[in-house]
Formats: sequence, C-alpha cells, structure tokens
Amino acid sequence: MDCPKGHGRLKSATVESLRVNRCPACEGTWYDLDELRLLKDKEAHGNYNWIDFDLWKDAEKFRADRQRGYRCP
Repeated sequence: MDCPKGHGRLKSATVESLRVNRCPACEGTWYDLDELRLLKDKEAHGNYNWIDFDLWKDAEKFRADRQRGYRCP
C-alpha cells in the first residue's frame, strides 16, 4: 500500500495491540475498517480520549481549514 501523499510504501506498525500501516516519511497512519474504534475500545488505559470528540458540538465555532484531497492507498 502506498502513502496517499506520495511518500512511497506504507510500513506495518504496531499501535498498542493493533497492526496498522504507517508512512515512515510523513508518519501518517492508515486504519482499516473499525481499527480505530477497536483501538479506543480495547485500550482503555491508553490516551485515546481524542477519538470521542463531537465535531459539531460547537458548530458556530467550527472552521474548516482548506481541504486537501488524497487518493485512497
């Protein structure tokens, strides 16, 4: 699998108990279907509270930066 930013091949990496794909150049991480949810649910002792945020909680304060499209690896 290739990095969607064009940095070459993604490498297999372990995040807590899950094997994921990570780019060694940009350190972007690719989670397969449900892997991020599994990470949050299985690793209660980890610091994964950032996964449980409500993006639209303060919709009037939300400002999206310029969007970039990347092709799916």
